Amino acid sequence: MRAMKEETRKLIFNENVPMSLIEEFTCKMKALTATAEKLNSVMRETQSFSVKLGCVEQMAQLLEKRNEAEADFVKEAREYVKKGGEQ
Repeated sequence: MRAMKEETRKLIFNENVPMSLIEEFTCKMKALTATAEKLNSVMRETQSFSVKLGCVEQMAQLLEKRNEAEADFVKEAREYVKKGGEQ
């Protein structure tokens, strides 16, 4: 899976973003990464074209979920930065 955007990294380290939001985002990313690693393993081990194609489709869905999770995190984190932290 692709690397995080620079803005996401900055928001993770911003003192106004609550740790609970960062932890939730981190858990989502770890789960998506673990699933992607399993799919990669299946793709390496199988000879079946149809199985590989299925894995590619699932990987595309994972990438979409990852992008959505990152966009959701950025949107929510920006609100905390704008307000100056939890209030």
